[in-house]
Amino acid sequence: MNTGGSYNCHCNRGYRLHVGAGGRSCVDLNECSKPHLCGDGGFCINFPGHYKCNCYPGYRLKASRPPVCEDIDECRDPSSCPDSKCENKPGSFKCIACPPGYRSQGGGACRDVNECAEGNPCSPGWCENLPGSFRCTCAQGYAPSPDGRSCLDVDECEAGDVCDNGICNNTPGSFQCQCLSGYHLSRDRSRCEDIDECDFPAACIGGDCINTNGSYRCLCPQGHRLVGGRKCQDIDECSQDPGLCLPHGACENLQGSYVCICDEGFTPTQDQHGCEEVEQPHHKKECYLNFDDTVFCDSVLATNVTQQECCCSLGAGWGDHCEIYPCPVYSSGQESSWPFPFPEPRFLHLETFWGTGPLPV
Repeated sequence: MNTGGSYNCHCNRGYRLHVGAGGRSCVDLNECSKPHLCGDGGFCINFPGHYKCNCYPGYRLKASRPPVCEDIDECRDPSSCPDSKCENKPGSFKCIACPPGYRSQGGGACRDVNECAEGNPCSPGWCENLPGSFRCTCAQGYAPSPDGRSCLDVDECEAGDVCDNGICNNTPGSFQCQCLSGYHLSRDRSRCEDIDECDFPAACIGGDCINTNGSYRCLCPQGHRLVGGRKCQDIDECSQDPGLCLPHGACENLQGSYVCICDEGFTPTQDQHGCEEVEQPHHKKECYLNFDDTVFCDSVLATNVTQQECCCSLGAGWGDHCEIYPCPVYSSGQESSWPFPFPEPRFLHLETFWGTGPLPV
């Protein structure tokens, strides 16, 4: 710009006035000579009349006056640390793994993972989400694992307090009892209970049923025997032993016993299982052999004997003193004729004679 006797220089932006021996002039202003002109994230490049800031990686030019290189916050980009926490650093960033149970949500933060919403890890059970973790509440028959993050089957058979009187078989979440013979499952199916076989009328027909653990006993009354383990049958004693009432009676079977039907002259014993001779007054008398009319009273073989004892082995007559009854002789159940080689005796009734020697006739 011309002035009276002189001139002035108005330099453009980026230039400065230089006064020298040759006069005044505008020379380039080196802006880059100023320290940190572009900030800590870049460097300055001088050009005639201007300059430029080149930013380092991790920095970008901020549209400001003057422009400077500012740090890029990579953590604002969710893709920087998709599975971890992002920590921004000058010109860079760092991915820090999120604690267990957390996941990066972008912006450098970790959020709690709701494990219960990503499928039930506690099956069969219920999942409860906790900060950074979760907890399992298990169904019956299952128990939490040592870390509490799953449900494990409980082997009830190992406890040893189930399935008494049976065999325990473990199943997922439960168990089954296989009961031994004579036992059945209880209502809660946790043990085997004794079957009271005596509740069934057919268990012991005709006898007394006694229940035992896992079984029963059938006690038959006297005169009966157990058939097939559950029926009491009458014993036919007369068929088992045909000679029970012989020789003086016949056997008749009864339910649980028998009786003897005795021949004439015999009567049943007290238990009716035998026959004994009917006792007559003064039933023990004398036994005779000789029936001679003059000396028969002297032919006494034995005294104080029964008719059976006399007539079976000793003599031929039996009775009171000098009052003789011939011994009967049986053949096929009938009395025979007088069998002896001497005359059939006369029967004397001498009630007042008690002497010895020949008797008057």
